[in-house]
Amino acid sequence: MRYTAAVLVVLVAATASATQVMSEWEKGTTLFRQGDFSAAAEQFAVVTRRLPTYASGHYMLGISLWKAGQAAEAVAPLEQAVELDRNSSPRFALALGQLLGELDRPADALAALRRVTPEALDPDDEAAYAEALAPAAAAAGALGEEVERWRGHPAVLLPLGRQLEATGQPAEAFAVYLDAAAGEFAERSLRLAFTLAMQQAEVDPDSWYPRAEQAVTALVAAEPDAADAWSWRGQLLVRREQWAEALAAFDRVRANGGDEFTVSYWRGQAAAGLGRWSDALADFDRALAAAETVDRPRVQGRRARALHELGRLPEAVAAYRAAGDDEVAAALEAALAARDSADAACRAVANELKALMRDAAEAGLKPEEVRRQTIAAHPECVDLLRAQSP
Repeated sequence: MRYTAAVLVVLVAATASATQVMSEWEKGTTLFRQGDFSAAAEQFAVVTRRLPTYASGHYMLGISLWKAGQAAEAVAPLEQAVELDRNSSPRFALALGQLLGELDRPADALAALRRVTPEALDPDDEAAYAEALAPAAAAAGALGEEVERWRGHPAVLLPLGRQLEATGQPAEAFAVYLDAAAGEFAERSLRLAFTLAMQQAEVDPDSWYPRAEQAVTALVAAEPDAADAWSWRGQLLVRREQWAEALAAFDRVRANGGDEFTVSYWRGQAAAGLGRWSDALADFDRALAAAETVDRPRVQGRRARALHELGRLPEAVAAYRAAGDDEVAAALEAALAARDSADAACRAVANELKALMRDAAEAGLKPEEVRRQTIAAHPECVDLLRAQSP
C-alpha cells in the first residue's frame, strides 16, 4: 500500500482519537498482507466509519471484500473511493473497472475505466488496465474509440487489437498492431500482425498477402538475426511464388540456425518452383530426416513429385505410397508396367529387324529399305529401330 500513517493523522486531527484510527488501519493492512481478507475488511470498515471521506479506506475495504470472495459487496466501497478521490487515482478506477468486468457489467466497467486518462496511468499498470478495458470496450462496441484514445500506448493497444480480431474486424486489428509496433512492443506487435495477415490470406490472398509482406518486412528489419522471422518471410514468398527470393530467405534462415525441418521443407518447395528438382529432392530428403512422424507423409509427397520429375519412377512410386497417395502410385505403376511391356515388344521387333536387315544384305537388297518399312509399321519403336544395325 502507498498510504502512510501521516495521511491518517491529518485526516483524524479533528476527531477524538487519531491513535485509535491509525491502529485500526495498521491492523487492517497487517491482516491483508497475511491473506486474512475477511478480517481485514472488518478493520477497514471501522476506518471508513470513523473517516467516511477517506478514499483509501474505502478502496482497501473494497479490495479486501473482493479478495474475500464478496465481489458484489465490494462494488459500493470501490465506487465510494473513486468518488471521494481528489487526486483521481488511476488505481481506484482501475480496480472498480476490473471488478465490474468480473461481475459481467461491461458498460459500468467501461465507464469506470474511462475515468483513467492516458497521461495519469502508470506504465506499470497499463497491461492490467488494458486487460480490463478491452473486453468492456468490445461489449460496448467502443473499441474504435478506445483505440483512438490510447494511441501511443502499445501495452493498451495490443489487447484492443486482439479484441478487434476476435470480434471479426481483422483490418482494424491489423492497423492497431502496426500502430503498436514501437519500442519494446515492436516484435510482438509485428508477429501478431503477420500471423493475422497470413490467416486472412487463406480466404483473401489479394488483400492480405501484401499486408503480410508489410508486417514481415518490418519484422526482419527489427530482428535481422531472428531465424523465425526470415522463415516466415520465406514461407510467404513461396506462397506468392517468388521462388528466387524465397531461396535467399531460407539460406539466411539456415545460416542463422533455423529449424532444419522447416528450412528444408520450404526451401525444397522454392527450388522445385524454379525447376531445380535435384536441389529440391536434396532438401526434401533433409526434411524427411528431421521430420516428426506426423509430418512425414507431406514430405514424402513433395519427394515423390521431385523423383517423378527426375525420372526416378520406381522410387517415386514408393514415395507416393509413403505419402498415402495410393491412387497416383497405382497409376504410375501401371504406366511403368505398360512401358516395360512396350519396351519388351520393341526389343523383339528390333531383333527381328536385325535378322531381316542381315538377310536383305546377303540377298543384295537394301537393308535401309527394310528398316524404313519396319519403322513405318512400328512407329512406337522408332528410336530403338533407328539404332539397329544388321
